[in-house]
Amino acid sequence: MGYFIRNIIKYREYIMYSAKAQLKAEISNSAIGCIWWVLEPTLFMFIYLFVYAVVFRTQTEYIVLIINVGLVYWGFFNRCLVSSIKMVKRNRPMISMIYIPKFVFICSSMIVNFVKMLCAVVPVVGLVIWYKIHVTLKALMIIPVTLMFFVVVFSLCCWLMHIGVYSDDTERIVPVALRMLFFLSGVFYPIDTKFGTDEAHIMLLLNPVATTLTDVRNSLIYGSDCHWYQLGLQTGIAFVLAVIALIVIKKKESQYIKVV
Repeated sequence: MGYFIRNIIKYREYIMYSAKAQLKAEISNSAIGCIWWVLEPTLFMFIYLFVYAVVFRTQTEYIVLIINVGLVYWGFFNRCLVSSIKMVKRNRPMISMIYIPKFVFICSSMIVNFVKMLCAVVPVVGLVIWYKIHVTLKALMIIPVTLMFFVVVFSLCCWLMHIGVYSDDTERIVPVALRMLFFLSGVFYPIDTKFGTDEAHIMLLLNPVATTLTDVRNSLIYGSDCHWYQLGLQTGIAFVLAVIALIVIKKKESQYIKVV
C-alpha cells in the first residue's frame, strides 16, 4: 500500500489534469455539454419505469427514486469497468514515452466518472423533495457505503485493465457479464422486497452492487441501517484483491508496451 500511496501523491497533479482534460473533451464534443450527464439516467429511468410498472404491472412506493438511485450507481460502476479494459492501449503513446504507474489511469478515470455521478445525483435530490421524504441522519451512511463501493470498483478495474492487455476477448465478455449483473443487482427494482428473505440474503452477500444499492436506498428513503457485515466482507475481499492486483501490475507493467 505504501507504493500505492506514494504514487498517488507523486502523480496527483497528473491525475487531476488528465481527469479535467477528459471532462473538457467530452463537454466540447456535446451540444448540451454536462447537461447530458443529468439527462442520461433520467431518460433511462423512464424506460425502466415503463418495464417495471407497465410491462410487469408492478407497483412499488418511491419506485421512480429507487430506479434513479440504481442508475446513478450502476452508471458509475459500468463506465469504470468498461473503460478499464482498454486503458493501457488508449494510453499507449504516453506509456511508450515516460513511466507512469498504470493504476494512475484508473484513478483518473474514476474521478471522471465520479463527476458524472455527481451530476446524475441532481434528479435524485429533486425526487427526494418531490416525494417529501423525511431525510434522517441515517442518510449520512451513504458516504461510507459509497467509499466501500469505490474500493470494490477500483479492485475490479485493476484486474480488468491487466487482463485486457493480454486478451481482446475481455472486451467482448465483460459487457455480457455486466448485462447479467445489471438484472441481478436490483438496479430498477428493490431486491429486499422482490425476493424471499433467504434469497435476498444470498444476493446481498454475493453481489456488492446489490448491497450498495439496497443500503443507499434504505438509508436515504427509510432511514434504515445498512448491511454492515456484507459490506465489510465485500470491501475486505476487494481490498485484498486490489493489493494483489497492484503487485501483479507492478511486476508485469514493463511488458505491457510490448503486448499492446
